[in-house]
Amino acid sequence: MNTLFESLPAAIILWLIVYAADYYLTIYGQRLWLAHAKDNVVFSGSYELNPYYQQDIDGGRLLSKRFIFMLAYGIVWMLVMWGATRYLSIPQVFPASVGFLLLVEVVVLSSHVQNIRLFKAAALPNAVQGQIAYSRWVSFDGTAWKFGYWGLIFLVLAVMMGNWFFAGGALACLYYFLRYWRYGLRMRQLPESTAG
Repeated sequence: MNTLFESLPAAIILWLIVYAADYYLTIYGQRLWLAHAKDNVVFSGSYELNPYYQQDIDGGRLLSKRFIFMLAYGIVWMLVMWGATRYLSIPQVFPASVGFLLLVEVVVLSSHVQNIRLFKAAALPNAVQGQIAYSRWVSFDGTAWKFGYWGLIFLVLAVMMGNWFFAGGALACLYYFLRYWRYGLRMRQLPESTAG
């Protein structure tokens, strides 16, 4: 399976597709939430958890400098890793680096699909009743653990298949697990009035 991810053009095309899908599904999910579910499912703070994108998503920007920068950053990352693979003659570097970028998006896209299905269902009469409100730290903690269990899945696949693409994904999920877990921990320690 590594050979599929040793192609620089294929990796770049996949990156452009999945990263654009992530951004636009976030906007779509937020619009559905605002239209059908904001009274039933209450989030403390922005719908978007990633501080880097909160302003763009809250503003519903279909195109932003941050988004374009990150698309370009992913391409530059792959070019550098592809060059490093050739220069160092270590064939595992490029598939692992592609997995680092792309498999995180599998986790994120699965969350978008789940949210979109829930918020579409909320548009139907009596489909969602009552209200649940999440403290900000709960959202961060839940996201952290989602990255954690996906990371374990990718690690098992990496070991079972000897696959560096999945190893890269496992490493990325560990990074995001720690990142969101720390965010949640910091938010949980804030006074309630400032933790939103």
